[in-house]
Amino acid sequence: MLKAGARGYLLKSTPVRELIKAVKLVHEGSVYLGKGLPDFYARERKPKSGFDPILTHRELEVLKLICQEKNTREIADQLFISLHTVETHRSNLLQKTGARNIAGLVKWAVENELTD
Repeated sequence: MLKAGARGYLLKSTPVRELIKAVKLVHEGSVYLGKGLPDFYARERKPKSGFDPILTHRELEVLKLICQEKNTREIADQLFISLHTVETHRSNLLQKTGARNIAGLVKWAVENELTD
């Protein structure tokens, strides 16, 4: 579901407070998995890289543009964000994936079938 673009998932039995919290977090760009779901998710999903960082919707957009050989200015212009924000997303992607450089990041994206 996350590969398809979902940024959150809740069980039908989710309390109202958790629902409100989830909506706010997803609206801010985070990914939210309801209580009880992360354990199931960790058991059932086995990414090719050996671990599964949760990337935000915006990080996935930046990653896909990096894989299309876009530079920082082009990414910023296309997503209507600042150069600094692009650099922050790039840094977060490197940290979350464990890649040492952009080539490693692109390799990780290809191995995990995240490129278009």
